[in-house]
Amino acid sequence: MYVKGQYNHLIVRNLRELGVNSKLLPPSHQLLATAFGGVTEAARKPEFGPVEISVLDDGRILEGLGPSFTAWESHNDEVVRKPDGFQVIAKSSNCSVEAMRHEKRDIFGVQFHPEVSHTTKGVDLFKNFLGIVEEHKRT
Repeated sequence: MYVKGQYNHLIVRNLRELGVNSKLLPPSHQLLATAFGGVTEAARKPEFGPVEISVLDDGRILEGLGPSFTAWESHNDEVVRKPDGFQVIAKSSNCSVEAMRHEKRDIFGVQFHPEVSHTTKGVDLFKNFLGIVEEHKRT
């Protein structure tokens, strides 16, 4: 999803109105950052292909993926300033916010593509995600 798309302002407004209280949120990383007050711009160096991801905090969504893994990238835009209340949990040599998480809620964003086979630990990321969903279903 392109963050400057025609209808994204409506999505951003609805996300803010919903408050996303302890829910998991799957829209694009850039849109998530924008919705919560971060800044997304054209990447200084767009990434296409395999990229080495450095895990800075492996709790919850990135548990067991560190200290690094190879992920597939395909982007021209990137988060250049994370929103307040979010922590950067992964980076690469070209992108300082490869993944982020909300400090108090289970809200996560990733720049890379965990759904493709080229991301070496993408299945593990989805297992972590599904575990978090299961926790929320029980509460």
